[in-house]
Amino acid sequence: MFDVFVDKKFADKLAKEERSFAKKLSNHIGNIISEMKRAIAAFAAGKDKIEIKALYNDIEKLDKIRDMLLEGLDKASENFRAREQEQKKYRR
Repeated sequence: MFDVFVDKKFADKLAKEERSFAKKLSNHIGNIISEMKRAIAAFAAGKDKIEIKALYNDIEKLDKIRDMLLEGLDKASENFRAREQEQKKYRR
């Protein structure tokens, strides 16, 4: 379900080209992770461990996607600041 987002190059490109969307997406993913953990804790009592493990695997994927988006956003911000510094040098 999340396979398209697990590609690091895709996450970096998304963060670089669509920063606002990537920020919103990473925030929403964080909220989904929190809600899934809460729901699993309530749901887990008396359930088969295979079901719970599958749900935790989804959480791990979402967490990885969120981390990649945040890393991409950090890189995009660093690149933006570096470009601005270079432009300031040439304006003087």
